[in-house]
Amino acid sequence: MKRLLLRESQVQPLLLVFEDLHWIDDATQEFLDSLVDSLSRARLYRVGRDKEAEAAFGQAVHIIEAIAATLTTPSLRRGLLRAEPVLKVYRSVGRRLPGGDDPGGSSSG
Repeated sequence: MKRLLLRESQVQPLLLVFEDLHWIDDATQEFLDSLVDSLSRARLYRVGRDKEAEAAFGQAVHIIEAIAATLTTPSLRRGLLRAEPVLKVYRSVGRRLPGGDDPGGSSSG
């Protein structure tokens, strides 16, 4: 399987989608970790969906927004919303930051 994916990734970029990762068992997790690690230089994009993680990120957005709403100084609010961990949460759920800003791919400006 590794050789096939490596060979095909030389022809064109590949997208591997892993659904329902919340049901994964330990042996399958080890196999996927090994597979992905061994293909680290391949033109391979990996997407995984885990409903429990998606729900947790959704809750994190609500908590972040509640905290941001309590900050009365705009610079503190901007600082919180530009912190890389916060940007990662917003990116992971595909949400815009409060104020409509796109969290983008990087916090560096």
